[in-house]
Amino acid sequence: AQFFASIMFYWFCIGVFPIYPNVILTGSMEPGIKPGDAVIIKKISEEEDIYKLAVGDVINFDRGEINITHRIIKIEEDSAGNLQFVTKGDNNKSEDVQPVMPNDINGTVIKTVPKVEFWHFWSKQEKKFPIT
Repeated sequence: AQFFASIMFYWFCIGVFPIYPNVILTGSMEPGIKPGDAVIIKKISEEEDIYKLAVGDVINFDRGEINITHRIIKIEEDSAGNLQFVTKGDNNKSEDVQPVMPNDINGTVIKTVPKVEFWHFWSKQEKKFPIT
């Protein structure tokens, strides 16, 4: 049973399920989401999920090699119906320079779990037992 639970937890962490965790590394979303907090992200799996996104939603997206979690502050649509999302970190003074394209969105934040970094750090430590 413990092995099964470990496998399920691993699958959850690597994104096999429709939701997965991501640890926040910067203070751009403070005070609501702090560095070291984990967010639970619901994957965007269908094209229609993109059209359900709204101003105020917090999304997780990729910008090159960087993974970012910011809030949608404006949704723009061109004449062909293509969407792009203007985002901003809650703690940032200005909006992000480049809009987010639908293909770059990983999912929406559905929950914040405070200060997971302590658990993550502790779980990665090498366990040493004294020899007696």
